[in-house]
Amino acid sequence: LVKLACAKANESLGRLTPDKSLLIQQAAREIAGGRLLDHFPVDVFQTGSGTSSNINANEVIANRASQLAGEPLGSHKPVHPNDDVNLGQSSNDVIPTALHVSTALILTLRLRPALVGLCNALGAKSRDFEDIVKIGRTHLMDATPITLGQVFSGYATQAAKALERNQRAVAALEELAIGGTAVGTGINGHPDFSARVCRILVEETGISFVEARNHFEAQAARDDAIEVAGHLATISASMAKIAGDIRLLASGPRSGLGELLLPATQPGSSIMPGKVNPVMCEMLVQVCLYVQGLSQTVIACGREGYFELNTSLPLIAHCLHESVHALANGVTRFTEACVHGLKADEARCQ
Repeated sequence: LVKLACAKANESLGRLTPDKSLLIQQAAREIAGGRLLDHFPVDVFQTGSGTSSNINANEVIANRASQLAGEPLGSHKPVHPNDDVNLGQSSNDVIPTALHVSTALILTLRLRPALVGLCNALGAKSRDFEDIVKIGRTHLMDATPITLGQVFSGYATQAAKALERNQRAVAALEELAIGGTAVGTGINGHPDFSARVCRILVEETGISFVEARNHFEAQAARDDAIEVAGHLATISASMAKIAGDIRLLASGPRSGLGELLLPATQPGSSIMPGKVNPVMCEMLVQVCLYVQGLSQTVIACGREGYFELNTSLPLIAHCLHESVHALANGVTRFTEACVHGLKADEARCQ
C-alpha cells in the first residue's frame, strides 16, 4: 500500500508517467491482496533498516510490472525497481512508514473486532448473572458479598478499556516518516510528496495518517512503536486477569471454588476421564505472557536508535505483528469457546 501510494503521489507531481504509475499500482495491489508472497524470502533478521525488504518489494513490483507489460523478467522494462518503484524514497523512511501503516491496520482489522466480541460477551454474562449473590474476595480471603454480575461488569469494563487502548495505539501510529528519505532532510524528494502519500493512504485505509511533525524524530526514534507495545502489554495484563479469575472461580468443581461452570472444551485428561480443565483460560494466559515478552523486545529495540536511524526496524515490526496476531486469535477463541458457554453454580455461590 505504501508503494502504491508513492506511485500515485509521484504521478500527481509529474515525476512518474501515468503508464508506469498504473503498472506499479497494479502490482502493488496484487501484493496487498496476498499474491506473490512466495517472492519475499528475506528473513526478519536482516539489516536493521529493513533495506533488504524494501529492495525485495521494489524488485517484485518491478518484475511483476514487466510481466504485465509483456516484457521479460529482470529487464527493468518498463519499470525500474529503484528509479521508479523507489522514486523519492529511502528504506529509512519507507520501512518506518510500512511499520506504522501495517500495524495500525492489523490493530484495526484484527484486534479491535476480537476485543469488541469479548466486551459484548462479558457484558451479556454480567446481565445474566446480576441476581446471583456470592462472596467477594480480597487478598484471596472472604470479604463482603457481591453479585456475580458485578464481578463480570468489571471484566466487561476491562475489555472496554482494552478497546480504548487499542484505539490509542492506532492513533500513536498515525504520523508517517515517508518523505524524510535518507536522514530526515528529504534530500532528492519533492516537498509535497509526503503529504500526498499520506492523503492516499487515508483513502486506502480509512486511518488518519499524517506527515510526521518532525522527520528527524520519525526516523531516528521508534518511541511510537514502544507506546504501542505498552498498550499491547497492558491489554495482555487485562486479558490475563480475566482469564485467571475465571479459571479460579471454576476451580474444583467439588474441592475448589466451583462458582462457575466451564464449557467442556476439552473434556477428560489423559488419565482422568471425568476431569474438565480450564484449557481456554490457560491458552489466553500463555498468549498474554508471550505478548508481554514481545513487548519487552520492542522496548529494547527502541534503544537501538543511533544518531539518525533506528536499526532494529524488522524485529519491531515482527514483534508488533506477532503480538496482535496472537492476541486477536487468543481473545477470539477464548470468547467463543469459554465465555459464551460459562454458567454459574447458583447453589454454590449461595
